[in-house]
Amino acid sequence: MIPGILSWMPEPTQKHLRHLDFRILGGFVKLVDLLVHRHRLYIYAATLVITALAVFGMTRLYSVSYMVDDIPEDSDIKRDLLFVEENFSGIMPLEMEIDLQTKRRRPLQNLKIANVINDFESSLDSITVTSRPISVLSFIKASRQAYYNNNPERYGLPTSDIEAKYVLEYLKGQNDNSGLFNSFVDTTYSKMRISMQMADIGSIKMDSLVHQIIEPKADTLVADLKKILRAKGDSVNVSITGSSKIFIKGNKFLIENLTESLVLAGILITLSMAILFANARMIIISLIPNLIALMITAGLMGYFHIPLKASTALIFSITFGISVDNSIRFLAKYRQELLSSEFFVPRSVSESILETGKSIIYTSVVLFAGFIIFAFSDFGGTVALGLLTSTTLVISMFTNLILLPALIMTFDKPKQSKARLPIDDFDNSFYGEQDDEAIDLSKIKIHDRHGSAE
Repeated sequence: MIPGILSWMPEPTQKHLRHLDFRILGGFVKLVDLLVHRHRLYIYAATLVITALAVFGMTRLYSVSYMVDDIPEDSDIKRDLLFVEENFSGIMPLEMEIDLQTKRRRPLQNLKIANVINDFESSLDSITVTSRPISVLSFIKASRQAYYNNNPERYGLPTSDIEAKYVLEYLKGQNDNSGLFNSFVDTTYSKMRISMQMADIGSIKMDSLVHQIIEPKADTLVADLKKILRAKGDSVNVSITGSSKIFIKGNKFLIENLTESLVLAGILITLSMAILFANARMIIISLIPNLIALMITAGLMGYFHIPLKASTALIFSITFGISVDNSIRFLAKYRQELLSSEFFVPRSVSESILETGKSIIYTSVVLFAGFIIFAFSDFGGTVALGLLTSTTLVISMFTNLILLPALIMTFDKPKQSKARLPIDDFDNSFYGEQDDEAIDLSKIKIHDRHGSAE
């Protein structure tokens, strides 16, 4: 649509073209041209040093996320959650289900089984970042205390079958209109639930807590219960669930899928470059500056302790696709200049820098301004997206303006086809001598844009 709209608009005046003669910008582009032609060794040395520092920073990069890490620190929700964590060991749910598949009638009312499960709950109670476990055993303990006139010293499981009979009969006589009791045990007393709360300690510590502490305790519980349930066909299953466990799995799933999306984006972009340039050397040359830009951003995340999570891993696939646009723009102009300069690489590179350099800078500035506005958000994920994306785009601008031309000067060795010249593509019917009369020679102006190669 843009060419059609421009054809209807009046011709631009001098003030509309003033930005093309911006001295500082023009001087910077000429400086880049000078560096590429005369100081490529310095460019490569600086690139190697920066890349080495980026790789070292990447080794310090870690992946961790919190359930409420994107909420502002001074928000009421964050303060309330911190208060609950300090006084009640957290609010994040962690649930366990014990399923006794046995022919015994009401196995959870067996004192031996109840005591084994009670020992398991006591071991869970020793974990500092979790609250005290609540289960049907908690109701039985409270019923025993109530049976003995609410004596706190009697809070515990029955010590004999006779006492258990009276306590359980007392428990049956209570009305539970809320359904709370039924939410912790089924009607057959073979499946029960243990409910806990935990602090928002982060995905790394949470994963270690579940897999290295709670799951081994659950395996011990299963082994102890199997010793009691010796009948053929009896089995025990302990499942750890709850939104905290789902959060751990969901975070891993997001990070893995975002990594896959970055790899897929790289493959698709490589295929696009292959279709455009059909040259393996040029494909590698064009991808190196953009990959280095991503490595520098990852290194900065490591140095500034910015964790890799869903909101920050997203920026790599986004910026990779945007930054490659600068490479395609430069290489397309370079290929055009090769034909007009009879495959003289230094002049083609100079013309490409001087022609596309300003447009790449202007585009990068616009993109930077568009993404940096997210940095003023109150939402942590949006702030990270704005800062890291803007930083990567600026770094990509410099790598595509400086490193990409230098790599082309060093490694690209184009060969002109002897069988067919660019002039062979000229259509004689397109231009005739009678068209000379329509050319106003006084309006023809030659713009001096010679580069350092000449």
